[in-house]
Amino acid sequence: MPNLLSAIVIGLLGNLAAILVRAPVNIFYVPCLVSLVPGAIIYDSMKNFTLGYDNLAAHGLIKALTVGLSLAIGFIIAEAISNKIYPPLKKYLEQKNR
Repeated sequence: MPNLLSAIVIGLLGNLAAILVRAPVNIFYVPCLVSLVPGAIIYDSMKNFTLGYDNLAAHGLIKALTVGLSLAIGFIIAEAISNKIYPPLKKYLEQKNR
């Protein structure tokens, strides 16, 4: 749940910043995601797998997949919300800059 909510917040704020700065949204997504990616969990799972602790490895891999899926779903939700909310903001900013 925390990863899902953080992905939604990052997605919404990243889209807003991309509109305001007129830059690709990935510039804002990638630095924010670095701390959320479950790299340590995957590392521990692979270590446990190579040491023969299959149950621990499976538990860690399922946890890593859950975190990854929650991040992906959070960004999908944020994009859907952004596509509904931000077009009027874009039009306003375009009219203001003319």
